[in-house]
Amino acid sequence: MRRWPAHLRDEMGVEWAAELHELASQRRRVRMLRFAASLAATRPHLGPRQPFLDVDTSTGAILRHAALLVAAPAACVVLSLYMTPFIALLLTVPLVLLAAVAGWSSPLLRPWSIVAAALLPASAAALASPSLVWYLSDAWRRPTATLLWALVLAAALAVASGRSPRVAVLVGGAGAVAACWSAVTLVVAPNASSLGLDASYAPLWYPASVLDPVHIPIGSLPPDPNLCITGDQPCTQYMPASFPLLDFTEGYPTALTAITLYTAAYVLTATYRPADEPALAETA
Repeated sequence: MRRWPAHLRDEMGVEWAAELHELASQRRRVRMLRFAASLAATRPHLGPRQPFLDVDTSTGAILRHAALLVAAPAACVVLSLYMTPFIALLLTVPLVLLAAVAGWSSPLLRPWSIVAAALLPASAAALASPSLVWYLSDAWRRPTATLLWALVLAAALAVASGRSPRVAVLVGGAGAVAACWSAVTLVVAPNASSLGLDASYAPLWYPASVLDPVHIPIGSLPPDPNLCITGDQPCTQYMPASFPLLDFTEGYPTALTAITLYTAAYVLTATYRPADEPALAETA
């Protein structure tokens, strides 16, 4: 009952009690259970139903938004493959600004539809890349990690949608970082031993992958006679541990980060509503 507006609770309670009393007098136990289940599953009607699309938006504008949401993740993947992580993220900034501007005029109205419209093509681009670019490393061929990233990011953006700018940025930003961090860690962890990486530095694998050439300490590689100088002194490994990490991930962390930045920018601006603009109640 508490899910319903206060001014409707008494009236609805009387009607439901009368219906249950009638069913009980007829000893229709199954009908009573069905009626109680329907009440539990029914969402309260709080106002006019919010449409998915703004009816005043032209077909051309809808197509332009669709083209942006489809092309942007592909552009992020290309940048991550052919640029260093720092340069790729730097070149993503104009795309993030474009996504923020586009979000203000998004034809989509429901928060979940906005999140889905932004994340579905983004996830498809990340999942399809290994099939389209045959030489990509195994880091790209772990759909479980990409799906984990998509689910965590979708949940964070859904919670942040419609909040005040400060809360939306904090919640959305924390969720975005958690999504990328967890996906990259999940990808690298099974291969840490073969790469010579120290598992105790696992929390630093993600920042080390996206901040290169900034040095992030992730331990040292084990001695390898083929890659170190030998002599009277013990063999010392001179190759930084970030080398095999970057070679294995091959732009995957950068691609997820770039896609996350533009997706968050689009969703948070598209779902933002000024305090004096009440949102229509969303009903099923």
